[in-house]
Amino acid sequence: MKRHSVLLGILALTVLIYAPFLGSEMLNYDDTALITNNPTVTQFDLGRSFSTFDPELYVPLTLLTYQIEYALFQDASWIYHTTNLALHIANTVLVVLLLTKLTRSKAIALLTGALFALHPVQTEAVMWATSRKDLLSAMLFLWTLLLYQKESRWGYVTFLLGLLSKVSIVVAPVVMVLMDIWEGKGVSKQSLKEKWIYFALS
Repeated sequence: MKRHSVLLGILALTVLIYAPFLGSEMLNYDDTALITNNPTVTQFDLGRSFSTFDPELYVPLTLLTYQIEYALFQDASWIYHTTNLALHIANTVLVVLLLTKLTRSKAIALLTGALFALHPVQTEAVMWATSRKDLLSAMLFLWTLLLYQKESRWGYVTFLLGLLSKVSIVVAPVVMVLMDIWEGKGVSKQSLKEKWIYFALS
């Protein structure tokens, strides 16, 4: 119960820090060009989101989230910022869960989670609507690693969705190998063979 209270405190502090900025306008750097003035977003079309780029990255799942938000709320900037904050909150929880399993230390997991949630380096990803791809892919990446630990085949699905959010998580199979080494399982032909679907998706 104490661990849950500390985690809730970290999440509440994160919301408190970012809440004053949720109503900020879209940034003219990329937000207007890639979201509010982007026909792929403003015209809901599932096929189009999977057949276009942003502008150089293939991120169809990220574009789909923008399409849904625009269809429901148009260009209300607070919606996009709030969604990003919700993803950041989810990522913080996943970091704590993953580190708890890897280190078997609640204190280390919570400290890492706090640094992850509150470090200023996260500001750009949370408050820049166009950085949705980083938050969404990170969430699916962390979820994939947790499912891998549980030996669940649903990890293939979350990894594929993560790749469709942003391909930077392509390193997940290598991270899985490092996790095996960390947990003392070592590396063998069999363990690598078990990851062939992850490597194939990469």
